[in-house]
Amino acid sequence: MNAKLYFAALFFFVNTILCAQQQQQEITIHNCLARALNHNLGIKIKSFEPLIAQKDIAITQGAFDPVITFDFAYENSTDAVVQQFQLNDIVIQDVFEKDTEAIVYSGGVMKRHQFGGSIGIFQNFNYLKNAFDNEENDSVFNYETELRITQSLLRNFGIDPNTANYRVAQNNLKIAKYQHTNKILNIFAEVQLTYLDLVNAIENVRLQKEALKLSHRFYDITKMQVKAGAIPAIDLLDAERDIAEKQDNLVVAERNVIYSEDRLKSIIQPSDLNYYENIRLLPIEIPNLRKNNINFEETIKYAINHRMDIKQGRINLKNADINIAFRKNQLLPKLDLTVNVGLQGQDNEHAAALEQIYNIDQVSWGVQLSLEVPIGNRIANNRYQKNILQKKRLLVEYQDLENRVIFEIRNNIRSLATSRRRITTAEKTREIAERQITIQKKKYRAGVISLYRLQNTEKSLTEAKVNEINAIVAHQKAVVNLERSQWALPLWLQRYDIQLPFVAGSY
Repeated sequence: MNAKLYFAALFFFVNTILCAQQQQQEITIHNCLARALNHNLGIKIKSFEPLIAQKDIAITQGAFDPVITFDFAYENSTDAVVQQFQLNDIVIQDVFEKDTEAIVYSGGVMKRHQFGGSIGIFQNFNYLKNAFDNEENDSVFNYETELRITQSLLRNFGIDPNTANYRVAQNNLKIAKYQHTNKILNIFAEVQLTYLDLVNAIENVRLQKEALKLSHRFYDITKMQVKAGAIPAIDLLDAERDIAEKQDNLVVAERNVIYSEDRLKSIIQPSDLNYYENIRLLPIEIPNLRKNNINFEETIKYAINHRMDIKQGRINLKNADINIAFRKNQLLPKLDLTVNVGLQGQDNEHAAALEQIYNIDQVSWGVQLSLEVPIGNRIANNRYQKNILQKKRLLVEYQDLENRVIFEIRNNIRSLATSRRRITTAEKTREIAERQITIQKKKYRAGVISLYRLQNTEKSLTEAKVNEINAIVAHQKAVVNLERSQWALPLWLQRYDIQLPFVAGSY
């Protein structure tokens, strides 16, 4: 028993020195929410999702950006050429070399459009020069300017299949914003719940200190009575045991305070070692009991219309419809139309060839149809059926989500009602225990009851006070959980005067 007292005293001594070196910081729920909004790592992680989603939108838009094309080729070759001619029945052969030089380049600008085709302007140039060692030269300059239009007539025809990825990306941006906002909601709820846990833990420490102080008082009274011979010496051991138990309870209570502090610090200002080690949090805002008049049907209706996970489920269904429509279009055969109109110029002189184009001397045009029909078409068919199955699964998941939301709200409403009743019963229990301890103290001083019975009554009083505090905190936590389940972020922002870097309603 003396060893327990020694180690408990040592703990209090060390704890007192550590607390003296630490700085107390007064906090309110508003302070904690503001810090969490600026420093919480979970919120920071989710804040990147909308930015990434915006890049995905830009990527899908980039598919319709103009494209510049350019090709260049140069070739030079030397060949032996044999020419035969006849003179007076004599066949004469002349062998000489032919140098061939060819320069080819083409370039243009092409752009896809949302109707399933493309339009482009292209410039082609072809230069061919044949040089012979007998000094005969043959040069040809060939220019062509072409307007080329392509259009899908079955597969990939129309705006919908060509903008499917863009519309999905836009919806994914909404989902990313919903997830970011929902993360803020959950972190704000965790801040409030942890703040309440800290308030509860600090109050528990206060009650345990009161109980320990009372045990020391009983010990002093018992010691005097033992010296006077009024009670046996063994009662003094009971008093010492009671002190050791109270000290142990206090150690556990103070550990819970430190844990609640660290938990709150990890949410509102993580990765700050100085904040962890040298700052002690002191809540100065004690939440008041709020009476909530709950209409179950209205609460469910509000939650279904405003919860971010419900909105995300609806967006997922929209994306599924977009994908199904796209895959259905891909079942069609591929029939593409190509129309080209061009101006040509060809001459032995460079300037003359260009002049023919400027004068529109040679106009060419063409129409081409290209048909592709896959036999069996298993890839497109199975992709289409896969998207239909995914839509059915998403629909069931959405129904399951709505069911879980209804259950969550019903459970939180029941917890709120139960916590209200617990406050009433805990208050009555504490009042009865206070009257009992007053009576038992008088009986103990009169020698009617033993110290053991008085200690049990005092223990019951401490437990009743702790239970009352627990009931009050449980009620406040039930309020927070109910508000979270019905999407109370706008309410919390107004209540605690917090400004978001964006408008939550716009999500």
